[in-house]
Amino acid sequence: MNRLKSHTAYLAGAIDKVTASDAMEWREDMTDFLNDLGIGVFNPCDKPIYNTTVHEDNDFVSMVEALKDRGNYDEVQKIMQEIVRIDLNFVDLCNFMILNIEPDCHMCGSYGEQTVACLQRKPIIIHCSKGISKIPNWLFGVCDPKMFFESWIDVKGYIKDICYDVSVDDNDKKWRFIDYHKAFGKRIRAYSQ
Repeated sequence: MNRLKSHTAYLAGAIDKVTASDAMEWREDMTDFLNDLGIGVFNPCDKPIYNTTVHEDNDFVSMVEALKDRGNYDEVQKIMQEIVRIDLNFVDLCNFMILNIEPDCHMCGSYGEQTVACLQRKPIIIHCSKGISKIPNWLFGVCDPKMFFESWIDVKGYIKDICYDVSVDDNDKKWRFIDYHKAFGKRIRAYSQ
């Protein structure tokens, strides 16, 4: 039994202060991995939303930076308010978050999203390729170091364990396993096709 089937993950991490490939490649890899496990993904670089044309890809970041360079701050605010509204809604909707830490990068939005997820008592899996010792001290106070990882292989292994290994230690009751088949009944099959 997959305890995370039909659950959703939000993929938080730097976008505007890193290269497009650094922002997108790990998200694309994790999306494929999670989707193969039946887990839905809220990816801010590829927003699964119908009523927006705003996506945080390389062109978007360049466009916003050009607006800032021209001093068109009202337009930047208008665009970014939509981004913040959508992304925080995804944090509200997700069952857990994966946060990719770039210790040498200012990650304003990611830390805001992480704070919202913490306040909602959601599990937050943290990846930092430069080492757990490089994770900001604050996160040790609000997140569980047992969910801190230095490699994507370890992140994936942990998620698989949460999915399939009922003996995984969850004494703190961080994970809430929802039976979506029970919640939606037979209708869930109709919507998934």
